[in-house]
Amino acid sequence: MSVIVELGPELEATLRDRAARRGLTLEALLAQMAEMEARTAQPPLSLVERARLIDSLRGRFGHVPYTSEDFIREKREEARREDPDMYSDESGSE
Repeated sequence: MSVIVELGPELEATLRDRAARRGLTLEALLAQMAEMEARTAQPPLSLVERARLIDSLRGRFGHVPYTSEDFIREKREEARREDPDMYSDESGSE
C-alpha cells in the first residue's frame, strides 16, 4: 500500500537525518514508525472496563497511607526547599 504524506521542510529534514543515522531511507523509517504505532495502539477502554481497572488498582494500592494529592504536595514542598528562589513570587496558595 502506498500513502502520500505531506511533511514540512523542517520535519522532513529531521526525519531524514534520523533515518540516515539508522541506515534507513525516510520511507523505511516511516514504515517502521507506522508498524510500531499499529502494534502498540490500544483501543479505548469502555466505562465498565475503566471501572474494573480502577477497582483492581484500588485493591493493589489500598495499603498506601496517602493520596496522590498528598504526594504532589510533598513534592512541591521538596522543590521549594531545594530552590526557594524559584517559588519566592508565589502567594502560597495551591
